[in-house]
Amino acid sequence: MLSIGWSELLIVAAVALIVVGPRDLPGMLRNLGKMAATVRRMGTEFRRELNKMAEVDDLRKVQRSVADPLRAARAEIVREFNKVEGGKTVPTGAIKPEVPGAQSVHDEIRAAAGMPSEPALATKPSRPRAVAKAPAGGKTPRRRRPAAKKPDQG
Repeated sequence: MLSIGWSELLIVAAVALIVVGPRDLPGMLRNLGKMAATVRRMGTEFRRELNKMAEVDDLRKVQRSVADPLRAARAEIVREFNKVEGGKTVPTGAIKPEVPGAQSVHDEIRAAAGMPSEPALATKPSRPRAVAKAPAGGKTPRRRRPAAKKPDQG
């Protein structure tokens, strides 16, 4: 930074007073202050933009550090198991279905892991039995609330 002391400032002020004149000096100092504020504001915006760019770069590094292992794991899974081609699942890799033309190796994976195969899913009714069908007229009967008991007067 500049090392300007009080004596140098006094000399600069005296020269400015002589050169500019006492009538125009306040306007010149006002414009000089506005210019200094503008330069300071521009510097602050520039620094803020640099910080934003640094944050974006940091976020990209974090994203890469998370996404790259996930991509590698996905590629390994696709290589070892099933792959989707044209809307159809095609078995690939080390485990293949025992039944030719099957689209899933689920049972083979469970057998390789030593797990029992899943029983067939029992069919469930589409709605609970407690819900009754509406009568033919289209209106459902309303239930009446039981009448409130009145306390004994006595």
